[in-house]
Amino acid sequence: MLVRWSVLFVVVVCGVAGASVSDYDVSWASPSSDSRGAMPIGAGDVSAGVWVDGASGDLLISVAKSDAFNENAALAKVGLLRVAFTGQPLLATPFLQALRLESGSIEISAGGMSILIFVDSEYQAIRVSAVSASGPIDVVVTFEPWRTTLSPEDAVHCVTQYVGPDTIVPLRGSDDDASVLWYHRNTFSIWEYDLNLQGLSSLIETLPDPLLGLTWGLAASAPGLDRADLYTLKGVGVENLDMTVVLYTVLDPSDTGIDSWENAIRALLSSVSSVAVDDMFSETSNWWAEFWDRSHIFISSTDGSTDPYNVTSKYIWTRFLDACDGRNSKSPIKFNGQAWVADEGRGLDYRDWGGGYWFQNIRQPYYAAIPSGDFDFMEPLYKMYNDALPLAKKTTETYFNHSGAFYHETITVFGTCVDGEYGYDACAQTYPPNNGASVWIRYHWIGGLEVSWILLDHYLMTGDEKILTKYLPFVEEILTFYDEHFPENDTNGKMVMFPSQSLETWQCGSIPVDSDKCVTNPTPDIGGLKAVLAALLALPSSLTTEAQRARWEAILDRVPDIPTGTRSLRTVIMPGAVIPRSSSNSENTELYTVYPFRVYASGKEEGLQVAINTFDTRRFPCNDGWCQDVVDAAFLGLTSEAKRLVVQRARQETPTGYRFGGFAQHYQDYQPSLDQYTTLRIALHAMILQPLDDNDGSVLLFPSWPSDWDVDVKLVAPRNTIVEAKCEGGVLTKFVVTPENRTAYVHPVSCV
Repeated sequence: MLVRWSVLFVVVVCGVAGASVSDYDVSWASPSSDSRGAMPIGAGDVSAGVWVDGASGDLLISVAKSDAFNENAALAKVGLLRVAFTGQPLLATPFLQALRLESGSIEISAGGMSILIFVDSEYQAIRVSAVSASGPIDVVVTFEPWRTTLSPEDAVHCVTQYVGPDTIVPLRGSDDDASVLWYHRNTFSIWEYDLNLQGLSSLIETLPDPLLGLTWGLAASAPGLDRADLYTLKGVGVENLDMTVVLYTVLDPSDTGIDSWENAIRALLSSVSSVAVDDMFSETSNWWAEFWDRSHIFISSTDGSTDPYNVTSKYIWTRFLDACDGRNSKSPIKFNGQAWVADEGRGLDYRDWGGGYWFQNIRQPYYAAIPSGDFDFMEPLYKMYNDALPLAKKTTETYFNHSGAFYHETITVFGTCVDGEYGYDACAQTYPPNNGASVWIRYHWIGGLEVSWILLDHYLMTGDEKILTKYLPFVEEILTFYDEHFPENDTNGKMVMFPSQSLETWQCGSIPVDSDKCVTNPTPDIGGLKAVLAALLALPSSLTTEAQRARWEAILDRVPDIPTGTRSLRTVIMPGAVIPRSSSNSENTELYTVYPFRVYASGKEEGLQVAINTFDTRRFPCNDGWCQDVVDAAFLGLTSEAKRLVVQRARQETPTGYRFGGFAQHYQDYQPSLDQYTTLRIALHAMILQPLDDNDGSVLLFPSWPSDWDVDVKLVAPRNTIVEAKCEGGVLTKFVVTPENRTAYVHPVSCV
C-alpha cells in the first residue's frame, strides 16, 4: 500500500516568527556533502541522521540506538544504510529535503521521486517509503560496515582498549534471505578492568558484568527486494519502496545469546513490517501532535528583528532533538554529539570525551523537560543512576567504610568512574582508590544531589507518587553518604565538609590533603542539601514515615550555612567557606544556589540581593555550552541581561559543515553539542515561569520577560497545573490556568 502523503515546497522566511510548529520546519534545496549534512529524526530509543549524498545521489541513513554500548561502554552507531535508485533521480533539480516537525518525519523530492522517512513512535522502527512518478524503479540497499576488525578505540582511555568487529548474518537459502541482518556482540568487556583499576576487584564476583554478551544490531527488509549478497538488498522494477528497519538489543553472555538475538529480531521485523506504512505514519503523527500540544513558546516582535525567530527556532529544534533522542530511551542523552555524531575523519563512532557521562553536561535536557511537560524523557536519567546504586553503595563501603552512595562527576553507563578520569594524572600518576580519581573530580559528588533534586521537581509538577516512591531509596542513600561522610561538627553543630571541592573550579589537589589547598564547605553541595531536604520535608506525610522526616530534619540541622563574603565592596556568596588560592575551571560555583537549586530566586526576598551582587561580580562570565549565566540572570529577575544572553546564545553558528540549525558547536562537549541550546531552553522557562517552592505550589508568571517581545506560551506548573498566556505589547491578553482553581497561585509579575 502506498503511503498517503505528498511533498510540499515550503519556504520559511527566517526572521519572521511563526505561531505554529510547522512554521519552523527545515527545508534544504540541495543534497549534502557528507554526514555533517544529516537531518535528524527519531522516536527516543532509535534515531537516525538522513542525507542525500551530493556526489552519488544516494540516500544515506546513519542509525543509532540508545543501548548500543560497545565493549568499553561507549555508545556506538549501529550502522549506515545506503539506498541507491537507478538513474540518480535525487541529483535532479529542483530538490527538496524537508523536516516536518508536526509529524517528526523527513520528506525528500527530486527527479520525480517522493520519499518519506520516519521513526515509528510505537515500535521504534525506521520506515522508508518511496515512489516514482516515472513508474517502477530499481533499488539497491546496502549496509556499509566500518567495524570490520578488532581495532583500538579512539576514546578517553589511558590504556589502549579495543572494539570487536560487527557480524553480518549469513544467507540461509530460505525466505529469510529477503532481509539483511547484522549485529555487534561484546565478547569481552571493560568491566573487570575498571573494577580492578578502581580498587574494587572484590566486587567482580558479586555484581554481574553489564557489557559482556551485550548484542545489538539491525534487520532491514522491503517487499520486492531480495538479498543479493551479505550486505545488499536489490529490487528491479518495483512499484514502490517500503523498507522497514528494526533494531534490537539483548544482554545474554551464554552460548545461545546470538541465537536469542537473531530469533527475536527476525520476529520483530516480521511483526513490524506487516503494519501498513500509512497506518504507522498516522500513529506516529498522532504521537507528535500530542507532544507538541503539551507546551509551546512562540516569540515575536514588531521591530523587524530576526532574534525572536532565532530564539524560538533554537528552542523548538532542541526540544525536537531531545524527543528524538530521549523519549523512553534506554540511556540518558549523550552530551558529546547526541545521537548525531558525524564522521569528521575519525569515524561515525568517535566523540570527544568518549563514552562517559559528565553530569554537569548531561543534566540540561532533564531540567528543560519538566516545564515542557515532557516527563517521558525523565526515567532514563533516574534509571541509569539507580541501576548503578548497588555498585555505588559497595564502592562507598569499600573506599570510606561507611554507608550511603556517591557518584563521581564522570561515570560509565554502569556507574564506575570513567577510567580515563580515574587514577591518573596525565595518565601517569596512580592515586589510592579512596582518593577517588583525578583532581578534577576527586571530591566532585554533587551529581547525586542533582538527580535527587530533578526527581523531586518532577514530583512537584506532577504529583506522580509511583515515580517518587520508586526512586526515593536512591535519594536516601545520597543523603546517608553526606551525613556519614562528614560526621564532624563545628562549634555550631554544623557538619564540617572537608576535604571537598566546589565543582571542577575549586579543587583539592594535594595528597595528603592540605586545608589551605582544599575546599571546606562547598557551596553547591550545601545548596543542594538544603534544597533536597526542604523538598523531602514538604512531601505529604502519607508518602513518608515519621522516622524519615526526623532523620531529614536532623541532617538539615547539620547542613552548614551558605558561605558569604565581600567582593567589590558588596556582600556576595562564596564558592565555599574555605577555597584554594587559585581556580582550575570557569564555573561560578556559588551560583548553584540560584540554578539549579533555587535557594535564591525571584519572589524569594531573603538573600536575593546578595545573589544579584554575586552574579554582578562573578569571576567567570560565560554564555556558551553548559555555562549558566543566562539561566542565573533569568532566575534572578534580571530581564535585560537574560534577554541579551538568550539572544547571544541563539545567534551562534552551526558547526563547520553541519546544516541543521539546531546542531550546536563543540564548546565544552563535542558537536553537535547538547548543552548550548538546552541551556537556552531552561533560561526561557525561567524568564516565563518560576516555582516559588512554597506550600501552595505557587509560581511567578513572566518574572523576567522583556516588554518588547510578544510571546504565546503554554507551560507546566506545580501540581499538574497548565498555564497558557499571551503577552502582547506588554499587556497580558490571554491568561488561562488549568485546572481553574489553581489560578490564584499563578502570579503575573510583568505584562499585567
